[in-house]
Amino acid sequence: MLGGGNPVSSPVNTGATLNYVGNRVYAYSGLVAGSSSSYQTALSFETGSELILAKFQYADSTAAGDTRSLKLVMNSQTVYENVYDTSPLQYSDGTIHLIIPSFTKFTASFKIGTTTENATMQLTGVIL
Repeated sequence: MLGGGNPVSSPVNTGATLNYVGNRVYAYSGLVAGSSSSYQTALSFETGSELILAKFQYADSTAAGDTRSLKLVMNSQTVYENVYDTSPLQYSDGTIHLIIPSFTKFTASFKIGTTTENATMQLTGVIL
């Protein structure tokens, strides 16, 4: 088996881990409640010997009035962090393109300014 994630017989699966379907990978967090008290991890996995070319996306359930913080970490190193305000909408992340090296511990987490909101994270990719 490649990597440290889950090989799946049914290609629909949510959770924090990485899933493998042939030479493709995906991680769909499902709804995760975030708050202002600390970063909430939505995706967390460790890759195997493969190199992954990936696309990452984030979405949450609030349209206005609060800040968001998004953080991507590989092997204890923050590789991406963005804090933005939704009033007016300043979210500029869009799709984040990543190369995830072999044997990498990956986490994606978020924090909401003053409220509790649901968010989702999606990572899709191909094994190179």
